[in-house]
Amino acid sequence: TSAKAAMAALGLDKLIFLPAAVPPHKELPQGSPGAEQRLEMMTLAADALLEPEKTAVSDMELRRGGKSYTVDSLRQLREQYSRDELWLLMGTDMFLSLQNWREPAAICAMAHLATFAREESDRLEQLEKQGNYLAETFGAESRVLSLPRVTPVSSTQLREKLAQGEGSPYL
Repeated sequence: TSAKAAMAALGLDKLIFLPAAVPPHKELPQGSPGAEQRLEMMTLAADALLEPEKTAVSDMELRRGGKSYTVDSLRQLREQYSRDELWLLMGTDMFLSLQNWREPAAICAMAHLATFAREESDRLEQLEKQGNYLAETFGAESRVLSLPRVTPVSSTQLREKLAQGEGSPYL
């Protein structure tokens, strides 16, 4: 899976999944799972990795309530893991828009960034350019992870396919 490949590529001791209570960057389509359902799905996905000592699911964003800003979660994680190196894993669309997030400089100061290339041709030049921009502008350290056998479907595409009665092979 992508999670296992990222753990190996980055040498991570622990992977914490953080489902958002209310994503600030996009409106969820009508009929989307609620925060509690997303937490339950994330717990099932983490359990499927079969590495309970290395994976966890946190409900911190759900407990905090309101919009789920990454900078707030990183502040909490930084307090909890004050001596550890943190990596923020994200998809390419999120990586390419990070400069528009709340407090991008603070995010880059608290965690290194890693983005998943969905396909080998997934805008690698654009991702490299963005990594350089984030380094120059915010002092970010970032890595692009080209993961083997990554399914080339976004969450938006998957929701559309499922609404049309398709998409179950991607689950």
